[in-house]
Amino acid sequence: MTPVIFWGDYHSAITAAIIAMAHSLNMDVIAEGVETDEQVAILTQQGCKRFQGYYFYRPQSALEIENNIFKKILENSPQVRNCASDS
Repeated sequence: MTPVIFWGDYHSAITAAIIAMAHSLNMDVIAEGVETDEQVAILTQQGCKRFQGYYFYRPQSALEIENNIFKKILENSPQVRNCASDS
């Protein structure tokens, strides 16, 4: 079962206070464990601009990350595509 971060005003107030405190200390805030549209919306409204969690992508091994980056490079590089088609 997926844990729920926001159970109401109490938890929302805690996250808002943490985000405000970090910003007052000129610190960036990264919300971890973000899994739902609701969490992204609430955190964004509270001033958080960076997130990570299943909402964006599932955890991956270093090899999977490397392969995905290489795949994106191949998809977005006309020079690489042209070289591959010349073979």
